[in-house]
Amino acid sequence: GRTAAVTTPVGGLVTFWDLDRQKLLHTLDLERPRGLAVTADGALLAIAYGNAPRLLFVDGDTFEPVAVEGAPREGCFSGSHLFLWREGASLLASAAS
Repeated sequence: GRTAAVTTPVGGLVTFWDLDRQKLLHTLDLERPRGLAVTADGALLAIAYGNAPRLLFVDGDTFEPVAVEGAPREGCFSGSHLFLWREGASLLASAAS
C-alpha cells in the first residue's frame, strides 16, 4: 500500500498515513520535525528535527526509530528539505530551508 509521512513542526508531531484506506497508522512525537527523506532502498525514513538540529531514522514498516551506523546525527539538519546520498560506506545528508 501507499504510505505518507507528514510533519507538523509547531505541533511536534510526525504522522504516518495509509493513503489507500485513508487511515492513521502511527504517530511519533518529536521536537519541531521538518524535512523527510526515504533512503535509496526504501527501508528507512530520515527525519530532520529539533531546535538543536538532529537526524532520526525510522523503520519504514514499523515506524520505530532505528540506529544507522555511520549516519550523521546532530548539528546540521535544520531545514524543511532533506536530501540523502551514499558516498562509499558513509550515509550523507543535507538540509535546506
